[in-house]
Amino acid sequence: MKKFLTFISLSILLLAACGTDNADTSDSSDKGDEQNVTSIFVTDASNLGSTDKTFEKQEDIEAFLTAFERGEFHEGPTTAEAPNYRVTLTHDGGSTEEYLLWVRHGSPGGRYQTVPASLTGVYILTDEDAAKLGNLLAER
Repeated sequence: MKKFLTFISLSILLLAACGTDNADTSDSSDKGDEQNVTSIFVTDASNLGSTDKTFEKQEDIEAFLTAFERGEFHEGPTTAEAPNYRVTLTHDGGSTEEYLLWVRHGSPGGRYQTVPASLTGVYILTDEDAAKLGNLLAER
């Protein structure tokens, strides 16, 4: 019985250690800046197709990147509402990153999540960044 308990304890420790490594890897890669972002494509997440926008100006791209970099990881529950937008970052090498974005013009706050969502959690945008993205998306 003592050997069995020792085996179970060691197994749990091993799994916990592996889980920590995976979490660190995905957290650092979700905001990766390995290549320059050349464009950002935003579509209405409700699939109505009414809000397809492409951002290629550097100041617009920087607004998205800054918002994503300054977002703070949120631990705990969030509302179950559907995202407003699906955001695709295209890098100069052709690779892409996808995000779900919850932000509304004229409403405070916002959040984002990487796609697939299983890689990371939810990040809360600063009010300033949420307002800036909301304004950018409303302009077009």
